[in-house]
Amino acid sequence: SHGGHRSSLSHLFSVCRHQPNEQWLEDLKKSMKGLKNSSAAARASSGKKLGEGKFPLSYEVHCAIYKWLWEDEDPQAAWAHCFLTMTWNLMCRSRNTVNIHFEHIGWEDDAMTVQFGHTKTDQAGRDAWKKRHIYANPDKPWICAQTSFARYKSTMTGKESGPLFPGGAQYEHFRKYLIAVVKKH
Repeated sequence: SHGGHRSSLSHLFSVCRHQPNEQWLEDLKKSMKGLKNSSAAARASSGKKLGEGKFPLSYEVHCAIYKWLWEDEDPQAAWAHCFLTMTWNLMCRSRNTVNIHFEHIGWEDDAMTVQFGHTKTDQAGRDAWKKRHIYANPDKPWICAQTSFARYKSTMTGKESGPLFPGGAQYEHFRKYLIAVVKKH
């Protein structure tokens, strides 16, 4: 949280239209570095959790989740499997996956292509013309986004336009479904 406090101070100065002098900024920088170093040393000597945030998902667990969804015959599993494979293969945020429309999906040679009109790093949509490519994985069909897309599309009774994942709160729906699958297994 030290960085947040520093950011708040900077914001306060800008709102008040006051520019602090260089010496004050240098002192703040040194103080913040000292606080971070002290915090790291305290965590190391206390035996508490050293890292922040979430731990990475191992590849084995990742593949197991895909297999569980792949083997489940429930149409909701096909939906969740497609959502997961599209998000993973496109290396995008779930918000971007939710906003994929059939009109954003295309094919080039042996690759499925997806275009995003808006991303966190391109909020103005200047790179919307760029296509992200997804290639098949015939050796492991349970992690293949193209196979998952075809399986999911077959449950949609001929839908060819509009959102790929229609409805509201799709990320929340996916999150709840994934939690249930993991608990089941």
